[in-house]
Order: sequence, then structure tokens, then C-alpha cells
Amino acid sequence: MSIQISTSEQQMLNLICNMLDAYTVTLFLPASAEGQNEGAEEDDYVLAAWFSLGDNVVAETRIRAGQGLVGWIVDKKQSLDMPAFDQNEGGLFYYAPGGEQSIKAFMGCPLPSGGALCVDTKRQYGFTEKELRHLQMFATILDSVHSQSSFDRSISEIPLYFSKLRAISELVSGYKGWDVFISGFVTCVAAATGFDYCAFANVEVPGESYCIAAENQPVLVHNNEPFFQSISYGLAGWVFRNGQDVVQDGEDGRAVALFGTSENLPAFAAVACLPVFINRSPRACLCLGHTQPHKVSPSMRAFLHEAVFILSMHAEVLYLRNRLRSYMQSATVYRSGPRTHDPDREPYQPVYTTSDE
Repeated sequence: MSIQISTSEQQMLNLICNMLDAYTVTLFLPASAEGQNEGAEEDDYVLAAWFSLGDNVVAETRIRAGQGLVGWIVDKKQSLDMPAFDQNEGGLFYYAPGGEQSIKAFMGCPLPSGGALCVDTKRQYGFTEKELRHLQMFATILDSVHSQSSFDRSISEIPLYFSKLRAISELVSGYKGWDVFISGFVTCVAAATGFDYCAFANVEVPGESYCIAAENQPVLVHNNEPFFQSISYGLAGWVFRNGQDVVQDGEDGRAVALFGTSENLPAFAAVACLPVFINRSPRACLCLGHTQPHKVSPSMRAFLHEAVFILSMHAEVLYLRNRLRSYMQSATVYRSGPRTHDPDREPYQPVYTTSDE
């Protein structure tokens, strides 16, 4: 998944190309920007957007700090102007093989929040100092626009998350049985996050196995028959054993075995797996999967944690309610006055007082 670029940002690259009489304009941003790739190194940068008069730019080029001319700019955080481009002094790396043979001049400058804005040209004369100042101005504007558009996209998600949290709360208040509740819960979470698949897994035998009890679409659970799996298998098993969140957006292109690697088990490009604590131990797990890379923004993470918190609290109440009900079945009720009663003591021992003599 590439970093999201607004229409205004793309139009600005077109404007830069025309104003500076450039052949190609490129915008590089940190690969880890906005949680796009949590596994990326801090000094990785991707080609987020470009405008070119040719068609030999390699989409989603990845460059490390210090690699080539663009890498020098992001590493040193300094502008660079090469009026006589020499491939031997450092390549561009965003063209297909042979694409930079006809490039005569190159210029680039860093973005305040990380990244680089670069231009190259096929004209015989290089860029002027005035054009470098213009490029620096555009870099500042682009950085501001991208930061604002990223903020706007994050803000725009919040109403949806609130509406789904309200729907989950209504499932709790109008509780009509666990099967109905958990089915509605995974459906709400899938709709809010955009993940293809959402499942609820709970411990079957502590330390040994877990089962998939509910899904937003039938993949492993058929005819209400839960699917059982060893706690040693899959990413879900790791979450059960360690009690920690795991989020992978799939940017690295590797398939993730959410429940294991058998042929009958689904594999996803992006996953999110969160433990559900009941009685202070990870007794369940919320599992999400997507067949394509899928961004998990900070606001989506906040929604998932809040949804899991509601689920955990509701499950805790049901656990305590069932425990109390089991104690009451064997309890002896005394109606001759108030007495100290410990439901954990068996059999019941009335407290000795002088009035009992």
C-alpha cells in the first residue's frame, strides 16, 4: 500500500514540473509515515508521488538514507543542486534501467518533517539558484499540505468509529445471549475497520488449544460448529501465549498465518490480533485479516482497543455472573437475621455468637 496523496498534492507536482521546466518531479516520504509500514526501517523512504513527461519512473521506489542523490538529501537534510548530472557521482534510482541516461541536471531539497522533493531535466542548462529557492518553498508547502490531509483523513474516520462503538454498546445493553452478541460484535468491528475478516477466538483448554467461535463471514465456522486449533499454531496462538497486540499492514508482501499454515486455513496480507483479558489473563482474542495490504491508522488502533475493552468488560460481567450462579446452587440461605457468609467456604459454618448459646 502506497502512502496516500491528495489530489491537490498531485496537482502541485504537475505545477512544479511546468514552472521549473523539469522532466520529472518526485516526492519521497518516510516509509513508516502514518503507520503505513511498521516493519520499515526509520531510514527507508518510498516514492509517494511523481509527475513525469516520460513513462519510465519505477512506481513505489524504495531508497535508504545515504543511497544515491535522494538518499544523500534525506540523510544530510540539505538541498542539492547538480547542474551537470553525473551518474558516477550517485544515481537517481527511481528510473527503470537506462532511464537516467539522458538526464542533464538534478536538484532536490528535504521536507521539514522528513522526505525529499526532487526534480530533474533533460535541458542542457541546469537549474538556477532562484529555481532552487522555489523548490524549497514548494517542499515546505507540500509538507504542510500532506500533514494536514493526513490529519483530515484521520479525523474523518472518527464519526464512523463512534457510531460502531455505540452499536457495540447497544449490543451489551440489549444482551440477548452470547451467540447473538459476539456475532454482532465481529460484524461491527469488520465494518468499522474495513478488514475482510473478523473472528473471535477463545481459550478451549488453557495452555493447549483455542477455538474460533464466531466470524463475520463463514471461513472456519460452519453450522455453528467452532473450529479448534492448538495454541502453538498461528499468530493468534502467539497472542494467547504472550498477551500482546500484533498489527501487520502487509506492506512487506508476506502472507501471514493467522491460525496456522495448513491448506484449509486462510492466509492474509494484513492482520490485527488483540488479546481479550478476562480475570486478568488473555482468555480470548480478536482476530482481523485482509487479503490486501491494509493501513491501520492511530485512530483505528484506538477504536480496536476501545472495542476490545468493552468486550472484555462484558465478558468479565458474564463470567462473574455465572460464577455467582454456580455458588448460589449450593448455598444455604439463613433468614433468622444477618450473618457473615463466605460463599467460598464449603460447607457453610455459621459464625458462633453468644446469642447462639
